Amino acid sequence: MKRVVTGLIFFSLTLASILLGGFWLALFLAIICFIGEKEYVHLNETKGNRPSFTFIAFFGFLVFGAALFNRYDLMIAIVSCATIVSFLAIMTRERSTIADTATSLLGVLYGMLLPAHLVLLRGIDKSGLHFLNYTFNPKGLFQLNEGLGYLILVFAIIVMTDCGAYYIGSKFGKTPLAPRISPKKTLEGSIGGFISAVFISLIVGSAIHIDPLNCIVAGILFSAFAQLGDLAESMMKRDANAKDASDFLPGHGGILDRADSFIFTAAVAYYYFNYAYDFIRLLSERIF
Repeated sequence: MKRVVTGLIFFSLTLASILLGGFWLALFLAIICFIGEKEYVHLNETKGNRPSFTFIAFFGFLVFGAALFNRYDLMIAIVSCATIVSFLAIMTRERSTIADTATSLLGVLYGMLLPAHLVLLRGIDKSGLHFLNYTFNPKGLFQLNEGLGYLILVFAIIVMTDCGAYYIGSKFGKTPLAPRISPKKTLEGSIGGFISAVFISLIVGSAIHIDPLNCIVAGILFSAFAQLGDLAESMMKRDANAKDASDFLPGHGGILDRADSFIFTAAVAYYYFNYAYDFIRLLSERIF
């Protein structure tokens, strides 16, 4: 019951922030990332590294501020500045190591910059949100734009990847996928995740007027990076000899345990819909 209640609360807050978009989504994600960074720092400390949480939080919130105003150029400038400052911040310590510098900067890149792409993705607005046979203009309380549709698609693909991988893996899984990193994950489960992702991508994609080829490519691509993100977080936990990132979410583990699949996928989805989507749509028109 504790697991179910926690999951429903977390899901409701996530869905509300996605629908509202803008400031509320940026604020929600910033808070989530703030908690996730505490877990990241703790995992590193168990290995003897000492990343600066203050440094990570400061530059992370700057990144989210730039994302809120759709200033991708400022995000790059902030990260460039953070690279320089990371050396200065660690050099002022009595014991300064390159590992502390590297893990501090990685905290900004991994835990803040990549998730901030969800704010950029939600802000994509070319002609409004197309849902079934209706077109909604971005007016009123909710920002009804293309970014909302894209973000819902990403959310659905990740959830179905997890569900498909778990169900198929538990029923038919025999071949280890990455035994040194996550012994319980299987190749059969991974394939089940891909199939489930493409299936839900075609359903949600058709509802928001995305062509079939883009749905298939997006399903495979986003599922791949969702699973890679899961493995990356598992690698950090195994290296730190930890079962969960924390016990912040009763019955679920830590924030990183729940959000790991979104971290890589956020950036991949943003670049995909900005730079590859139109090309694949034109290709789809020639094929279908």
